[in-house]
Amino acid sequence: MDARLERLLGLVKQELGANDARIELGGEPPNDAHLVAAPFGDPSLRVVAVFSAPVAEREAAERRLAALVSGFRDTAEQSAASLAGLSLPENSARTRLDIELTHLATRAGAVRALVFDLSSPVIWGASLLDVGDAAGANRDLHAWVKELRSDRAEELRAAYGHVVRLTLADGAECLARAFAGIYVLSLAFRDALSEPVAVGAILHAAEAVERLVLALPPIDPEPGGKVIRLPRREGG
Repeated sequence: MDARLERLLGLVKQELGANDARIELGGEPPNDAHLVAAPFGDPSLRVVAVFSAPVAEREAAERRLAALVSGFRDTAEQSAASLAGLSLPENSARTRLDIELTHLATRAGAVRALVFDLSSPVIWGASLLDVGDAAGANRDLHAWVKELRSDRAEELRAAYGHVVRLTLADGAECLARAFAGIYVLSLAFRDALSEPVAVGAILHAAEAVERLVLALPPIDPEPGGKVIRLPRREGG
């Protein structure tokens, strides 16, 4: 374990008087009177303090733990990035992919970020929604993917490994990068697009996104059927 993580866990035990402390990846937050948890820089990561008896002043303990964790923000981001490359169960890999795409959309200033398949009607992952009309946003996303897959596929294949900028039929700007033969990482923009910032964000996230996509099992659609993983609202 990284020495900084050991330092953080040691501080948690010392400052909160906990019997033990650990870092958890994925799953639901603990619901146990003996445990106190705080997010660790990423929705899928948390620091958990373990006590020998039920925690009496839970709110105070949660505030103290959150304050300790906030001082290790850089360590949290590095830990999340390294965990993205691990071989994870399907559900964890899908969750990590959606979270990674959510971070990418935020950094790039995009409306949505997603990964879709040029060879079948599959959307492998999409950035989470936190506000607004989820149904409308998903309709826009599906129309965007349909256009890219049917009308712009040759452009995407020709630019394999490079980021290309495209204007969609509804006027939205799009950045896209094909990888691993059949997949496309794409972002859509409604507001002004800063291409250097957005392209830099894509290249920074590309390795983690590709690893997570390639860790997912194949999906075989029914003949003539659609297989679309509807993006969900964040926290829902």
